[in-house]
Amino acid sequence: MGGGIILISLSIASGVQAATITIPVTVNSKAAPWLWNNTTLNTAYQYGVNDNIAPSTINSSSGLDFAAGNALTINYLNGETSAFGVPPQVDAKGYFGSPFTYITNGFGGSSGLGFPSKYMTADWDTYLNQLVGTFADATGAIIGTPFAIGLGRTVSIPVGATQLQLGINDDIFADNTGELNLTVSQSVSVPEPSTIFGLGVLGFGAFLKHNLAKSNKSNKQDN
Repeated sequence: MGGGIILISLSIASGVQAATITIPVTVNSKAAPWLWNNTTLNTAYQYGVNDNIAPSTINSSSGLDFAAGNALTINYLNGETSAFGVPPQVDAKGYFGSPFTYITNGFGGSSGLGFPSKYMTADWDTYLNQLVGTFADATGAIIGTPFAIGLGRTVSIPVGATQLQLGINDDIFADNTGELNLTVSQSVSVPEPSTIFGLGVLGFGAFLKHNLAKSNKSNKQDN
């Protein structure tokens, strides 16, 4: 994951300022959307020859709020990957259109063991080297249903998820080259600065009123 948090103000309404937290992310071409093994982790979500590296992971330490139901927007910026170690290279959509189309869906691929996309039936057609992802818990166990992303997508955080994992849709990763640059963003609401100031003035006014009442009471007792 890339470094830095960008806070961009969008609008102000009814004393609330809408803003967007944007996180830059880099996804290596050898990164898969989740890890798996035969015993303890994602055993029902196996694919390929398991020669991939760990996914790019985004969690609450980035400043994003992973409360269930919140939305995250993923947008591709630039970068290319190759599934063959040599050109042609493709963007986050994967091998679609030019230079050729390679649909993965539930097919076995070169390994005969399939792609991450075989667990993304709602998003078929999916493509070789397409940007894909899943939500997971802190151990990397899949929460909800993995999904295709391509050039961009907004997804809702499911109950139990603590992180977003991003990777490439492939079955043999060792010969992949390149990387993708993207952003993950979330809209948040923060009090308008003038509202905070107004609340401060009101609080200070209440403080003065309280002290004045105490002073008047004390003066009456002295008299």
